[in-house]
Amino acid sequence: MNSNLTSLIQANDDESLVVQYLQDNPHFFDDHEDLLSCLVFKQEKADVVSFQTLQVNALQKKTKELESKLNKFVDVAHDNDSINQNIQQFCLDIMDCESLEKMFDVISKKLEKDFNILQSNMKIVSSENLSENSFFITEKSAEYQIVKNRIADGAVFCGRLNKLQIKQVFTESNEMIKSLAIIPLKTHSVNGYLVIGSDDGNRFHPGIGTDFLDFLGKFIAKAVGTVIKSK
Repeated sequence: MNSNLTSLIQANDDESLVVQYLQDNPHFFDDHEDLLSCLVFKQEKADVVSFQTLQVNALQKKTKELESKLNKFVDVAHDNDSINQNIQQFCLDIMDCESLEKMFDVISKKLEKDFNILQSNMKIVSSENLSENSFFITEKSAEYQIVKNRIADGAVFCGRLNKLQIKQVFTESNEMIKSLAIIPLKTHSVNGYLVIGSDDGNRFHPGIGTDFLDFLGKFIAKAVGTVIKSK
């Protein structure tokens, strides 16, 4: 209840003061609709908009608000279920890959289709110069120099790069990329990264939660290691 009205009632039992307060503050119940449901009134007279009517209106408004919140919860639950299904299928499809070429093709297409990723690029760091294989880069490469300091602590990097850096990490220019994430691919036998870009400048920012991206990096790194060992 409004603190001024509460103080007035506690300080003096004279109803006239309460009446006077409400007369001086005609919009009191507009600002405190929740109080209407606590009041009790006599039967309303004809052609008069009573507090009972206001109570019903207030309750109907509250009901609609609750229905709106419930619908939002249902929508979120449905979206989460869809995301979980996409993640499961994503992992199953990666596990079926027998080569890095096939794996990256699956990763790129699934990220674009199911997770609204504009562009992606996966690289594995090697001490050898394997220039014939587009998935391997050396530690001295310009591309890796951009990436390594941003994921040196093993954590996912989320943020923005300038146009030249974007061109280097994606191996081609893309004016539509406004934010990106660099995901470490790290095991005892694999050292690499997956970079994913979005046309939404706010999608990948330093404060974003990275639980899914962390899981993605660990899973892909394990899968990459399995493929490399099988060769």
